[in-house]
Amino acid sequence: MATRRGARCVAPFDRRVVSDEALEFLRACQRRVPCHLAGGAALAGAYLGHRVLRDLYIFCHDAIDHRQLAREIVDIGIGPDVLAWLLKSFPVEPLPLMLEPLTVDELREYRDRLAARFRSLASPQ
Repeated sequence: MATRRGARCVAPFDRRVVSDEALEFLRACQRRVPCHLAGGAALAGAYLGHRVLRDLYIFCHDAIDHRQLAREIVDIGIGPDVLAWLLKSFPVEPLPLMLEPLTVDELREYRDRLAARFRSLASPQ
């Protein structure tokens, strides 16, 4: 039953909304610091169940926990090298909807520069 403070849902979380891998990532974060799923994934998975989501918004309960999680996220499996690899596989065509229109070449160049920055962060200094 829902309460005003610390509301919780009655229905079980709709597992079609967030992948098993994403939920395991969330659980790994929760084993490190107090945090919870927020945003569209939480709303759709717990209450509405109307769409499949590919992004997660993880809400940390205080700034110290947030900084700790950011430092430890490499241990969870999302290091700069993995981010660079994921970014390189991000499509630039067809063009996504953007606030500021870019050409395919501009978007590709931005993506590649960002991936290179992640790769440099992943390399030992």
